[in-house]
Amino acid sequence: MAPLLLCSGVISPFLGGIAADWCHRRAGPRLTVTALGVFALVTLAMSLFPLVSSIMLASAMLLCFITFGLAVSTMTMALSIVVIPNELRGLCIGLYTMFGAIFGLGVAPLMVSSLTQFLGGGVMIAPSLATVNAVTALLGAVAFFHARRLFTYSTRETSQ
Repeated sequence: MAPLLLCSGVISPFLGGIAADWCHRRAGPRLTVTALGVFALVTLAMSLFPLVSSIMLASAMLLCFITFGLAVSTMTMALSIVVIPNELRGLCIGLYTMFGAIFGLGVAPLMVSSLTQFLGGGVMIAPSLATVNAVTALLGAVAFFHARRLFTYSTRETSQ
């Protein structure tokens, strides 16, 4: 786990930052939100890591799951800095942090535990974890693709 967390912790900010910068310079916030939706779909596919039987494949999928999930966080913060007015930016980032802590540290583990018990006990933890991760990633992707309609494409020059 330690090498996976180290690698994802180093790769994610670069991936998310470079992707956000490229998208914004290329076509503005709408392309950034579209990329966020695509990244969420990648996390959806990788969220099934508990269900694979190969340890190497599960590790690779877990690495991608964490990396793309953290890249989404980085891109979301970068997008917030660009599109949210100064007066509301601190409040918005505080709300991201609060909801991330509530759902990521409180609700999600409870959902996995409850679903595990509902499905038949401790042997069902892998399907429960995969289900909660997949549903969360799917909701994120739907939200990002739905949010695209709030932004227009920009025709900026890429030489800025």
